[in-house]
Amino acid sequence: FVADEVQIQRDQFIRINKTRPLPKGLIDELLPSIGPDLPATLASRRIPSAVCDWLNRTQESPFYGLIKRASSSEEEKKTAVVTDTALVKSIKDSIENHNGCLFPYRNLITGETDFDIICHLLMSYWLAVKETFPGDWGVSTTRSRLMHSLGIQSMGKLMDKIVPGLDIRQKNLKAELKREIQKVAPVCRWSEGVWEELGGIPWNAMENTPRYVKILSNYLIREYLKQAYH
Repeated sequence: FVADEVQIQRDQFIRINKTRPLPKGLIDELLPSIGPDLPATLASRRIPSAVCDWLNRTQESPFYGLIKRASSSEEEKKTAVVTDTALVKSIKDSIENHNGCLFPYRNLITGETDFDIICHLLMSYWLAVKETFPGDWGVSTTRSRLMHSLGIQSMGKLMDKIVPGLDIRQKNLKAELKREIQKVAPVCRWSEGVWEELGGIPWNAMENTPRYVKILSNYLIREYLKQAYH
């Protein structure tokens, strides 16, 4: 591509290859650095991808160095255990769904998104998840389904149910989130045992399919509501 700016080259690369079987993660990773005039199907993934990159590069983040991105070096891939597409999808769904906890921080009229609040909320929530399940965090998906795309998406759905009832600007947000997440901790089988209430499905038999994501997400939300209103 002959152009004066790298941004234009990236833009044209994505447009031309949009219908080609390029890795979705590669396109997602390039989106934050492209100009605003993108097709709607790509523009909707720009902010989630930028947030995902921020979580991966911020040292205080629970995801620091754990997210697999298309540009990750071989050395980085040795410690990365979370697929970026799963996290991007989880963030995107929460921003675009009117029931999502991130939806209020997107201005539908101007298209502007409150990046700072979204990052603060996601940082607090996933730090609370990490502290609730310390033995399941940061390990390979063969050792813990929490790090699996299934776990990331299911816990993302639970976040959408938990957060609306909290004041996200409070100083002890992480502690409050952890208190809420602990309500479902006793029934979680991320790395051993079986999911008793789901028909005895072994922990490592849960896969990243729409069916399993829906089953597990609904189960975690039901258990949370049961404990929250007990």
